[in-house]
Amino acid sequence: MKVILLNLPWINTKDHYGVKSGARWASKRSRKQNLEYYPFPFYMAYAASLLKKNGVDAKLRDAIADKKTKP
Repeated sequence: MKVILLNLPWINTKDHYGVKSGARWASKRSRKQNLEYYPFPFYMAYAASLLKKNGVDAKLRDAIADKKTKP
């Protein structure tokens, strides 16, 4: 079985995007601002490691850190 865990932005506009995973509080950020830090999705990474430990082909993609947008 193959599983992909995606950390997608929950607000996705021309000027802003939302950050939830790994952050203490959800927040909206400006696309014009160059961020040096993107909160790491710890719980998703933990889930991916448990899946892998149990023989599942699991991958985690952090679309926020990769500056991807929703389709």
